[in-house]
Amino acid sequence: LAGLLPGIHPNLVASLIVALPFLPGREMSFFLLATAIANAFTSSIPAIFVGAPDAENALGLQPFHRYLHKGRGHEAVLMTLLGSVSAAILTLMMIPVIAAILQEYRSIQSVIPYALMIIAGSFIVQEKKKKIALIVFLLSGAIGYVALNSSMNEPLLPLFSGLFGLPALCDALNAKSTNPPQQVTQPKVKARELLNISAKAQGVGIIFSILPALGPTQATAIVARKNTKMKHFIIMLGALSTISVVASAITFLEIGKSRDGIVKAIETISHKKAPFSEGELIATILITLFPATAAAIGSSRMMKGAVNRIPHKKVTAIVLFTIGGLIVVLSGWQGTLLAAAATMIGFVPIRRGIRRSHLMGCLMIPTIIWYLKN
Repeated sequence: LAGLLPGIHPNLVASLIVALPFLPGREMSFFLLATAIANAFTSSIPAIFVGAPDAENALGLQPFHRYLHKGRGHEAVLMTLLGSVSAAILTLMMIPVIAAILQEYRSIQSVIPYALMIIAGSFIVQEKKKKIALIVFLLSGAIGYVALNSSMNEPLLPLFSGLFGLPALCDALNAKSTNPPQQVTQPKVKARELLNISAKAQGVGIIFSILPALGPTQATAIVARKNTKMKHFIIMLGALSTISVVASAITFLEIGKSRDGIVKAIETISHKKAPFSEGELIATILITLFPATAAAIGSSRMMKGAVNRIPHKKVTAIVLFTIGGLIVVLSGWQGTLLAAAATMIGFVPIRRGIRRSHLMGCLMIPTIIWYLKN
């Protein structure tokens, strides 16, 4: 359910689940791991049908909308699922390789901030409007630093909603175009194509999932070329979103470090010691694949029906007010001000035609500062 609400960060999902009293610590860890996979599988749905991406799906907004405008939004969801399922299986097969890389993690910690600077700089220099891209990166970094060092509750909710979700929703609310009736169409992807895309996603996806403050958005920007087919881009985005979660769980198991919000919650309740073995991790993820896929397909069909019955602007307005209400309730007046400021920054890439990946400065700059200080 959380994956269907744009702007709801996994950290918030994790904190709400951990507050539930019905599961003891170890069982709660398995439940959280399954939730992380399900969240990755469903997070593209609001980006496709409502036009409200989260940080992981920001680069997919344009191809998602093209499929929606052709009445093939459900097909786009199915393609992300093809990427997710294939990537989850391949990443589990890569555990020995990931474990070997992680053994060198401590030796490279001192270069992490400089690596992040180089990666951020490489994205900026690729833009035609380099100054605007740099300004967006620095502004998002400044507001991210303020948010993450504030005393407000759930700072990532107003931060990510403002930078990614709310600007896209407001833009969709003002759009004059209407979407055609959505159909149930099937993606035409050969097995060899799928395997090739998932394999390409593995290398960059795993490295970007291990390094802090990086994720599917930046990985997609590197792997996908300008001439990448739209369906391949969408599959790759689904693959990289799932690689991020699975690799984060493997990282916690191998070296006790976590970066994904839900895996971080597992670390907290298990007192920084992995509560599951490698076999249990693999089994939990494999068992979760079928119900998570079925839930995503069912949710997509439900959203397709809602989009066909309810005017798109009304759906957008409902989601917009829902997110706004959650920010007010969970993050208070501080979160409301933060969301307003973040939304103004989030509008810049939309209006000036630059990649939204620069908005990930909200995590990259605070991370760079933290590593330089420590």
